[in-house]
Amino acid sequence: MINIDTLNDTETIIIDVRQPEEIEADPLQNKLIKTQPINIPLPELPDRLTELRKDKRLAFICAGNIRSVQAIQYLSEKGYDNICVLDKFSV
Repeated sequence: MINIDTLNDTETIIIDVRQPEEIEADPLQNKLIKTQPINIPLPELPDRLTELRKDKRLAFICAGNIRSVQAIQYLSEKGYDNICVLDKFSV
Protein backbone atom coordinates (compact mmCIF):
# COMPACT_ATOMS: atom_id res chain seq x y z
CA MET A 1 0.00 0.00 0.00
CA ILE A 2 1.29 3.48 -0.83
CA ASN A 3 0.04 6.82 0.38
CA ILE A 4 -1.08 9.82 -1.64
CA ASP A 5 2.06 11.88 -0.94
CA THR A 6 4.29 9.11 -2.27
CA LEU A 7 1.99 8.56 -5.22
CA ASN A 8 2.16 12.16 -6.38
CA ASP A 9 5.97 11.90 -6.59
CA THR A 10 5.99 8.82 -8.83
CA GLU A 11 4.93 7.83 -12.31
CA THR A 12 1.96 5.74 -11.37
CA ILE A 13 -1.32 5.11 -13.13
CA ILE A 14 -4.22 5.40 -10.71
CA ILE A 15 -7.25 3.21 -11.29
CA ASP A 16 -10.45 4.06 -9.44
CA VAL A 17 -12.55 0.88 -9.29
CA ARG A 18 -15.64 2.59 -7.86
CA GLN A 19 -18.83 3.06 -9.85
CA PRO A 20 -19.17 6.47 -11.57
CA GLU A 21 -22.01 7.49 -9.25
CA GLU A 22 -19.78 6.85 -6.22
CA ILE A 23 -17.12 9.15 -7.65
CA GLU A 24 -19.73 11.86 -8.24
CA ALA A 25 -20.91 11.52 -4.63
CA ASP A 26 -17.34 11.69 -3.23
CA PRO A 27 -15.27 13.90 -5.56
CA LEU A 28 -13.03 15.24 -2.76
CA GLN A 29 -11.19 11.94 -2.56
CA ASN A 30 -9.81 12.33 -6.07
CA LYS A 31 -8.97 16.03 -5.58
CA LEU A 32 -6.16 14.88 -3.29
CA ILE A 33 -4.49 13.17 -6.23
CA LYS A 34 -2.60 15.31 -8.76
CA THR A 35 -2.97 12.75 -11.55
CA GLN A 36 -6.49 12.16 -12.83
CA PRO A 37 -7.47 8.56 -12.02
CA ILE A 38 -8.83 6.28 -14.71
CA ASN A 39 -12.27 4.99 -13.76
CA ILE A 40 -12.60 1.26 -14.39
CA PRO A 41 -15.39 -0.12 -12.18
CA LEU A 42 -14.39 -3.50 -10.77
CA PRO A 43 -17.02 -5.49 -12.75
CA GLU A 44 -15.58 -4.03 -16.00
CA LEU A 45 -11.96 -4.90 -15.21
CA PRO A 46 -11.79 -8.22 -17.13
CA ASP A 47 -13.08 -6.55 -20.30
CA ARG A 48 -10.71 -3.57 -20.00
CA LEU A 49 -7.37 -5.27 -19.34
CA THR A 50 -5.93 -3.89 -22.57
CA GLU A 51 -6.07 -0.40 -21.01
CA LEU A 52 -3.66 -1.42 -18.24
CA ARG A 53 0.06 -1.42 -18.97
CA LYS A 54 2.23 -4.03 -17.30
CA ASP A 55 5.30 -1.78 -17.55
CA LYS A 56 3.77 0.91 -15.27
CA ARG A 57 2.96 0.89 -11.58
CA LEU A 58 -0.81 0.57 -11.13
CA ALA A 59 -2.36 1.92 -7.93
CA PHE A 60 -5.97 1.07 -7.19
CA ILE A 61 -8.40 3.14 -5.18
CA CYS A 62 -11.98 2.61 -3.99
CA ALA A 63 -14.17 3.57 -1.05
CA GLY A 64 -12.84 1.07 1.48
CA ASN A 65 -9.99 -0.82 -0.22
CA ILE A 66 -12.03 -4.02 -0.58
CA ARG A 67 -12.55 -3.69 -4.35
CA SER A 68 -8.98 -2.44 -4.78
CA VAL A 69 -7.66 -5.60 -3.14
CA GLN A 70 -9.93 -7.72 -5.34
CA ALA A 71 -8.61 -5.89 -8.41
CA ILE A 72 -4.95 -6.50 -7.56
CA GLN A 73 -5.65 -10.15 -6.76
CA TYR A 74 -7.27 -10.55 -10.18
CA LEU A 75 -4.46 -8.71 -11.98
CA SER A 76 -1.83 -10.72 -10.13
CA GLU A 77 -3.42 -13.87 -11.57
CA LYS A 78 -3.17 -12.25 -15.03
CA GLY A 79 0.57 -11.62 -14.72
CA TYR A 80 0.64 -8.05 -13.41
CA ASP A 81 3.21 -7.56 -10.67
CA ASN A 82 3.71 -3.80 -10.21
CA ILE A 83 0.32 -3.24 -8.58
CA CYS A 84 -0.78 -1.83 -5.24
CA VAL A 85 -3.65 -0.37 -3.26
CA LEU A 86 -3.66 3.39 -2.74
CA ASP A 87 -4.48 4.14 0.88
CA LYS A 88 -6.64 7.24 0.52
CA PHE A 89 -6.50 7.96 4.23
CA SER A 90 -2.70 8.32 4.43
CA VAL A 91 -2.45 11.95 3.40
